[in-house]
Amino acid sequence: MAKTYAQIYTQCSRDTGDTTGDTTSGHLYYIMQKVNDALREICNFMNYSWLKRSENITLVSEQQTYLLSGLTATIDEDRPCFLYYRGSDNSRQEIPILDDSEFQTYEDADAENPVYARLTYMDGTWRLQLNCPPSSSFVSLYTNITLEFIKKVTELSAADDIPEIPSGHHQALIYWTNMLICAEQGDDAGITRWERLAYRSLGKLNARQQHRTGTSKRVRVASYLSIGSIRSRRDYND
Repeated sequence: MAKTYAQIYTQCSRDTGDTTGDTTSGHLYYIMQKVNDALREICNFMNYSWLKRSENITLVSEQQTYLLSGLTATIDEDRPCFLYYRGSDNSRQEIPILDDSEFQTYEDADAENPVYARLTYMDGTWRLQLNCPPSSSFVSLYTNITLEFIKKVTELSAADDIPEIPSGHHQALIYWTNMLICAEQGDDAGITRWERLAYRSLGKLNARQQHRTGTSKRVRVASYLSIGSIRSRRDYND
C-alpha cells in the first residue's frame, strides 16, 4: 500500500522517539528533510526502471543544437545518458554523448553525419548539440533520434505526495530515514536496528529490479556518505 509523505515522516518521528515540532520548525521539520535525504540515497543505488525516461528529438537539416524544453531540470546529469537512432534494419545506432572537452575535439561544422553529441544545461533549459549539423540526406533517412536518461528523483513536499519508489517498498524509505536520524544522533543501537531492516527491505527491492531487467540478482553498493564512517561496504544479500 502506498504511503504518503505525511504518513512517512509521522511514522519516522514516532520510531525515533521525538514527535515535537511541526511541518515548519522543530524536530518534525528536521525529519521531513531526512526523508528526502533517504529518498535520494535509495534512488542513487541503481538506474531503476521507474526513473528511466526517453525523449524523441526531431532532426532538422543543418540544425546542430536542439532545445529540450520539455526536460527542464529533470535529467540527472550524474547518470549515464544514451542517444541513438534506428538503422534501416531497425538496429540501434548509438551516438556517444561526450563531455565538453571531448566534444570540442570532434566538433566539425563541415561534416554531414553526426557521430557524437553533448548535453548542456543553460538558462534553465537542456540543450542537445550534435558534433555537426545533420545533412538533408541524413535527416531524410533518420527523422528522429532518441535520448534515454535517468530523471532526478522528485523530492517530497506536500503532505499527500507519494514517493517514486514502488509502493510495496515504501517501508524501506522509513527504515532508511530512521537509520540516518540515528546516525546523526550517535545512537549505535538504533543504527544497527534500522540498518538491518533497511538493507533487508532494499535487498528485496533491488533483487526484483535485477530480475526484471534480466541481470544477476547479486548487487554490491558503495558505502553511503551519511554513516560511511560507521558502516563499510556491504552486500544486499549478506
